[in-house]
Formats: sequence, structure tokens, C-alpha cells
Amino acid sequence: MLTKRGKRLSAVAVLVAALVAIMIPAPVRWRVEVVLLSLAGRIPDIELKRLLAYLMPSSGQWLRPLIETHNPYAVIRNVKTTPADIEAGATLFRSQCAECHAPDGSGGRGPRLIGRQFTHGESDWAVYRTIRLGIPNTTMGPHPLPDAAVWQLEAFVRSIDTSGATARGSRGAASVPVPYDELAA
Repeated sequence: MLTKRGKRLSAVAVLVAALVAIMIPAPVRWRVEVVLLSLAGRIPDIELKRLLAYLMPSSGQWLRPLIETHNPYAVIRNVKTTPADIEAGATLFRSQCAECHAPDGSGGRGPRLIGRQFTHGESDWAVYRTIRLGIPNTTMGPHPLPDAAVWQLEAFVRSIDTSGATARGSRGAASVPVPYDELAA
């Protein structure tokens, strides 16, 4: 049971929390909520540093839905999809990926990237993470490229698949929040 002093402190704490909630502008408040969810381990498969970068208004990402979904695979989208980005991705692909996947993505030592569903997920974020982190126990190692370069590669890979198997609109409505480590296992 709370003492008189404890009740007063609790009331003050509630009042302070209410004032903070009122005084923090909405564009900041939801971002703080996303960060707190991440710190609590409720948003898998995104490092805090990257999350903070994507929460910046200049990032082009809209992460507010993470509050409800907790699923970065359903929320994070590639914002590097201009023709210039795709061309930059093509240049990177030729130098970093074509040796294994063939210049046209038809496959070689590595699997083909066209005309198929991706094994580790169809979402922009799943493809980004596959490129960035590689695939454990395979010859596809991690690619420590700058963030923008990985997104440009993702855009190029999508652009070469004219079959529609990996097209942005073909991902389907269902999304299952499975941590990347479980997908890779």
C-alpha cells in the first residue's frame, strides 16, 4: 500500500508524463515511441543506428506504422528507385555481383535473380538485408557498402526481373514478422 508521500509522488509522475506527452510535438512523439519499441526488443531485424537514420524526416522513410506492426519488412521501402539510382545499382552489380549471379541476373555460381521468388523474402527490406548481411553458410558474404548503394542494388535487381516474380506489387498482402536469423537458419 502506498504511503501518503508515495501517492503524491505517483501523482506527480503521472502529471509530468502527461505534460511531456502534451508538450512533445506529434512528429517527435511517434518517433520516440518507435525508438522505445526498438530498445525494448519489439522491432526485430533493424539496428538502432539504422533505425535512427531512417526516422529522420530527410530519409524518405515513413516508419510510423512500426508502432502498430512492429514489422520492418512490411514498413521499410526502397526510396532509391529513380533511373539514376537503378543505373548506379547496375554499375555496382557489374562490379560486385555479376561474377556469381551473371551480368543479367540469370545465375551462375549464385542463384538466378530473375523469374523466381526470393528465398529470404520479397520485401524491399528483406532484399536489402540479404545484400547487406549475406546469407550464412553460403558463398554470399556480407556487403559492407554504404546504405544508399545497397538500396540502389536492390532497385537494380528488381528492375532486371521483367517476369514480375519479384516486382514490388507482387509481394502479396500477408506479412509475417519472422526475425532474419530464423529465415537464414
